[in-house]
Amino acid sequence: MASQGDVVIGEGGGAIGDTSVFQAEVVAIQAALLWLISTPHKLKGTKVKLWTDSQSALQSIFSLKPTSKLVEDTIKLLVLAKLICQIELAWVCALYVHCTVCSMW
Repeated sequence: MASQGDVVIGEGGGAIGDTSVFQAEVVAIQAALLWLISTPHKLKGTKVKLWTDSQSALQSIFSLKPTSKLVEDTIKLLVLAKLICQIELAWVCALYVHCTVCSMW
């Protein structure tokens, strides 16, 4: 777990305080985008793929009507990151057993 100002970023363990798992996933995507934006000299023009196991976070980010300010802010960061590099957000199945959705182990 890491802390950035008032934003808490956690990994694997559910909600952090009053933060939902969904919010934590979106904040983690934001953190990755902020890092990309803060290091343009290293990534200018490169292809970057950000992986997440949160389908709901991806669906919310790519929806035509964002559901929260958190998602709206993430979309704005994604637009800024796309000015620096060719970025793609992708979903990865994170199940420990056979995943029937993505046909992976």
